[in-house]
Amino acid sequence: MIIKNDEELQRAQIIISEFLARNSPIHAPVLEVAVNEAMNNGFHTYGQINLKLKRMGRKLIIRVKDDGQGFYAEAINAQQKTDMIEEEFGQMLEAEAGRGILLMKLFCDKVIYNAKGNEVLLMKKVS
Repeated sequence: MIIKNDEELQRAQIIISEFLARNSPIHAPVLEVAVNEAMNNGFHTYGQINLKLKRMGRKLIIRVKDDGQGFYAEAINAQQKTDMIEEEFGQMLEAEAGRGILLMKLFCDKVIYNAKGNEVLLMKKVS
């Protein structure tokens, strides 16, 4: 689904809420925060995003992509691999920006960015 304006963003948030409640009622509230963070990052920076929601067996996969130039995603992916989240938790909570990435990592089993940094996959195992 392509989201181009605030009205479509609000509609997408309802669809996300219903999708998560249906597929992972226990984790739905925190996953909704993670997905909204991913959407807001792209939408408010570039004005348009592409959103895909999918359940594959016991996994939820949410893809958010924008058409922007992206950001330095390699550093984020490397940080996830070395599990530096705990070390930076306090710093990030106090920072003006960057909390969205932390929240996505805390609430999802995997957060993967493409090399360009304009697409993120959020993955969560469900029962």
